[in-house]
Amino acid sequence: MACYPTLPDNPFSERKVFDHPDRLLTIGQVAELTGLTVGSLYHYVSQKRIPAIRLSRRCLRFRLSDLQGWFEEAAVYPARERSSRSER
Repeated sequence: MACYPTLPDNPFSERKVFDHPDRLLTIGQVAELTGLTVGSLYHYVSQKRIPAIRLSRRCLRFRLSDLQGWFEEAAVYPARERSSRSER
């Protein structure tokens, strides 16, 4: 079983949402997890910008492992600062 870090203000840490990478999350849970609004998530799904599973016409879920991959792909890291002495 993989260990996932939990933040002190993580709303899911006590409910053990991170106990299995294939867990399916509701759009409300993903909104809490990401800080995005439900409307933004629906918009991202319609544009296929976020991985989602449509179980039926009105039932949408998100696989935790898919979201973790999406987070890693969407992450922007600061560029390393160049040394004040550049090679000449």
